[in-house]
Amino acid sequence: MARSIRLEVAGLTITRGYDGLLRGDPEPVILLASYAPEGDRLVATMRLSFAARGPFPVTLEWPGDRRTDVPLEDGTGLPVPEGGIVLAVAMEEDSGDDVARIAQALTEPAALKVWSLDGAKSIHALSGLDPDFASPKRVDLENATGALSLSCRYDKWVSAVGWNAPGSASLRFRSRTGRNDWSLQLRADG
Repeated sequence: MARSIRLEVAGLTITRGYDGLLRGDPEPVILLASYAPEGDRLVATMRLSFAARGPFPVTLEWPGDRRTDVPLEDGTGLPVPEGGIVLAVAMEEDSGDDVARIAQALTEPAALKVWSLDGAKSIHALSGLDPDFASPKRVDLENATGALSLSCRYDKWVSAVGWNAPGSASLRFRSRTGRNDWSLQLRADG
């Protein structure tokens, strides 16, 4: 039987946070999804909704600084099989409509394509991530409707990260404008 680990959420550091002119602090949401090493099967998903508070920079703990209006789905950890693939999407939530749509897209691995934004911009089927993804890389995601980052109208896409063979990591999410700059700390357990 293949070994698996749990990625435990330590916290989210918000270096810069922006929700729009006169709109207050951002409502950070991180969507996590783990897949089998072949990328053809969803293992688990997790939604992290933090209650941000300025001034920034600030580090928010999980689950202590979670938004209490959003149910705590499955505790603090994401199960990942050995050699598995993890995708993480950071969003600034306003209506929740785009967050829900992106979360649904993450549950359909056969339809996902991953664009590497670090170095050569190459596209991979989720089932074909190469060894270049052994450490976290900035990515964009695409499905049949197009680039997920460009499809958001009601919530703001901050950025996404993908990697295989996960372990402890700090995932950096920086928006194209630079107004949102967040880092999620994950610890491997098991």
